Amino acid sequence: APALRVDQIGLDAPPSVAPQREGPTNVSKPIEISGNGISIIGHIERTGDVVASDGQQLGQEGSNLRLEGFQVMWPDKPDGLDLTYGLTLEGGESIPMVSVGQFCGTRNQARRITEVTFALVGANAHQYQLDGVAHFSGGFQTPVMSGLTLSGPSGLEHLTSISLRAVAAVNAPPRKPNLWNDSPRTQV
Repeated sequence: APALRVDQIGLDAPPSVAPQREGPTNVSKPIEISGNGISIIGHIERTGDVVASDGQQLGQEGSNLRLEGFQVMWPDKPDGLDLTYGLTLEGGESIPMVSVGQFCGTRNQARRITEVTFALVGANAHQYQLDGVAHFSGGFQTPVMSGLTLSGPSGLEHLTSISLRAVAAVNAPPRKPNLWNDSPRTQV
């Protein structure tokens, strides 16, 4: 019967002399978010997951690198207020609106975000407004406004960077009563 014998051939030092490693070398550093304000964790093409604190820019506005997906974190979110966000991918596929803490978009799929929407919701939403800028390929930028769909002029440009924060609304109008509930003539 034939006998098989496997020999190790190499130019490196024998395994007994090789230096020992104390754990994996490709461990990524954990992402840390600030305890104040809005932080955005995003997945950027050829970069990976990156974090931007309150008002800082996530991504590079002048680059053509795609921001493929993101997650909004807001540890000190006021009571009666929430932030929802959704997006549209190249080809018209819409990702439904999600709330703070949930990921929206893709990772490592090279899919372009062509539209993004942020909205403040809740009983106290009228007391706050969004402040920030969305940058799209081709050098186009759009200010972030609650409930407004942001995109480039043709709708084909992809999202390259974004900055976001929530600030107290200046001269917030007092909440108007719902006249439908108080009308003696209206019954539903």
